[in-house]
Amino acid sequence: MRKGTMFFALTLAVMLAGCGGESMAQVENAGTAAQAGADALAKLEGTWGQDFSQTRPAPDPLPVSRIHRWEMIGPDKMRHFSERVFTDGTKSTEENQTDDYSGTPYPDGDEGETSIFRLIDSNTIQQIRTRDGQIARFLERVISDDGKTLTIRQVGVEADGKPRQIIQVYHKQE
Repeated sequence: MRKGTMFFALTLAVMLAGCGGESMAQVENAGTAAQAGADALAKLEGTWGQDFSQTRPAPDPLPVSRIHRWEMIGPDKMRHFSERVFTDGTKSTEENQTDDYSGTPYPDGDEGETSIFRLIDSNTIQQIRTRDGQIARFLERVISDDGKTLTIRQVGVEADGKPRQIIQVYHKQE
């Protein structure tokens, strides 16, 4: 096994082990879990500016700014987009999508990709994206208790099979 692939497999195993393995329906106190999930979505809603000094690896080319915005558009659904502004003033909108937080897998991203979101607690949201039945990315969004800092950790495998690990830090803008 290649060193990068082994690192990815180990990192993913550790992150998934921390998940528990229970679905929201299996949580003993579903009412409390549902409220915690609703709290996490309420904290996530809004505009977040990326702090490149704490992001690893830093994007290349490094934009002047990058924001993510989430807004509730219905029960268990949020519209999500991000926008980057580059040094020459050009803007790039990406990830313009609807995220489904119902706990049900849904088609997401490129053809053959499926995502499922899990609301872990009042500060933590996890996403598992599969590509052709294999885990392609595990993403965890953790919002600080004061609701001002969002840390996104991702481990995954690119389409070419190369492992990828990213840590992004954002600060609430509104």
